[in-house]
Amino acid sequence: MKSTRERILETLQTREAATAVELSQLLNLTAADMRYHLTALLAEGSIQRLDGGAPQKRGRPTTNYGLSQEYLKHDKHNLDTLTSAMLEEINNILGENDFKEFLGRLAERMGRKGNGSLRNPTRLLFQAIQRLNAMNYQARWEAHAQAPRVIFSHCPYLAILEKHPEMCQLDEAMLEKMLGSTVRQAAKRKPDRSGALQCIFLMEREGAD
Repeated sequence: MKSTRERILETLQTREAATAVELSQLLNLTAADMRYHLTALLAEGSIQRLDGGAPQKRGRPTTNYGLSQEYLKHDKHNLDTLTSAMLEEINNILGENDFKEFLGRLAERMGRKGNGSLRNPTRLLFQAIQRLNAMNYQARWEAHAQAPRVIFSHCPYLAILEKHPEMCQLDEAMLEKMLGSTVRQAAKRKPDRSGALQCIFLMEREGAD
């Protein structure tokens, strides 16, 4: 099932612009719910406010919304379909066990770039976050009672994640290569206080049970 924000983006793909009221009516959402989701989409850069809305009774123009240039730039491709088909074909050729080994080698290739001489955990985290954000993860790290945790606010593989949940294993293995520590995924697309979905990975402390 598609999320509300995915439905909003799909609706805006079919029209040049729409107001919050129009989108609410089209998607059968309350005005408050629509404002909430539009605010989140504006914050992540997927949509933009457009000039030139029709004036209301009090003389103030309504706000039109449309897809942002950044979203359109990344959306006009067929890479998701191609990547999904390639993964399915590789899985069919290799078989389950060899496919897992293939993902491990892929994670190592993606995670080994950077200053391999670093040993300080904090510096490793900062370096990993920089590299992850270069790959569009919108990542950050936080100190935590159990262990430091890495948070992804964006999944670059979201379009193929339903068919290929193994991409989460790839992320986990890649973090282990980057951080030189055992990592486990503690939450998958869990809503935070604002409702934005995020994935959380915990670094395992040495000597922990």
